[in-house]
Amino acid sequence: TSGRREKHVRGGPHKGVVEKGLRCIGRRGADMNATTAASRPCYSGIYGTCHKCDAAGSCTCGKWTSGHSDMITMDQTRWGGIVYVCHTFDIVLTIIWAVATVLACFTSYVCISGLRTRVKEALKKAQHPLGDRVVRIFGLLSASSLCLLGLGVMKLAAAPSLVGIDFAPSLFFSLHTLFGLSVSSLHAIHMTEGALSTQESTLGRTRIQEAVAREAQYTMLVIGVCLPLTAAPMLGSIAELAGQHSETLELIQLLVYNGGVVVALVLLMLSLWFGSRRIIESFAQSITALKASLAIAGGGVSAVAEQARGAYGTTDGTQCRPAHLKVIDDELEKMEAMQSKIRSSIRRINMGGSFITLVTIACSCVPYIWNKFSYMFAMNLAIGQITYTYQIAASYAPAKARKNTTRPTATPAANPRSDLMSVQCI
Repeated sequence: TSGRREKHVRGGPHKGVVEKGLRCIGRRGADMNATTAASRPCYSGIYGTCHKCDAAGSCTCGKWTSGHSDMITMDQTRWGGIVYVCHTFDIVLTIIWAVATVLACFTSYVCISGLRTRVKEALKKAQHPLGDRVVRIFGLLSASSLCLLGLGVMKLAAAPSLVGIDFAPSLFFSLHTLFGLSVSSLHAIHMTEGALSTQESTLGRTRIQEAVAREAQYTMLVIGVCLPLTAAPMLGSIAELAGQHSETLELIQLLVYNGGVVVALVLLMLSLWFGSRRIIESFAQSITALKASLAIAGGGVSAVAEQARGAYGTTDGTQCRPAHLKVIDDELEKMEAMQSKIRSSIRRINMGGSFITLVTIACSCVPYIWNKFSYMFAMNLAIGQITYTYQIAASYAPAKARKNTTRPTATPAANPRSDLMSVQCI
């Protein structure tokens, strides 16, 4: 009897019924899980479409992809959210940031070397180094390059370090922007003063100082307007430190930053346009003065015409000219060539600035591109080291450090003017 009772308990006649019921419950649970997963589909919206996700709707990224991006990140898992899309190819960004870091290291060396040389020259003259505007320009360029170098090292060593999300990279980037705007301001003032210095005999020193002061006020206004906008990434990082992270705030800071870039580009292009007009007018007046000097030194316009026809035994009238006429004529040719070069250079800069402005506006208006900002962000910083930081540093490099030694030595009084105009051309 006890054996039958044990058999009934262990197996019993209801064994099949119980197992069948358990299988039904298991299938029902599986159906419920499937329903739950179906209620949380993969993300598909303004940021793109995810084709593979888990039960929570979080996109499943591959080995070389992620949802991390600057300003507005698609990976919200650190705040209990999901990964919307895996749009970032980490290996591509790593390569771009590696290039940007190398370029920042190079420009830092160039700027610090130029700063050291200028400081030594100021100390030899018993002058305070900060009294020299070029020293301040080199100092700000060095600080800007070092900030970018620090940002690049963080990007490579502590990924993900996101600008607009994490405090340290956001601070490095904001300082880099601040120093860059300050350099643009000082460079514009220096360019204005250099362009007007050739007209000191006609305008007077007082009018030149007033024009330089107006340019300084304008550039300070540009910095005052653009700096709060371009420093927008600090909003998200401060909110993150305070534990008040918001996806809406990420979107706001991205749009505010892009708007600041557009405003800065437009204002700086206007400043460049007005400055370039002053430079070209200065060249025109200098060329007119040189032509008059050539006519007077040659004994009048008729004598100059005879030289041009080869009155001194040559067809071009240059090989056998008197030394004093050849000096003026060479300077005239250099001035005309430089004027043409500046016009073409300014035209290219205006076209490039207009293109970047339109691209930035388009990126602000197309939501699909917002989460791909990291690519444009990294490439702009890398390219800016060569097209902006290095060019300005090279234009202010001391004459003894330059490799070009083909300048004519017969016109020592004209060389400083040509050297200044080459700086303005850059």
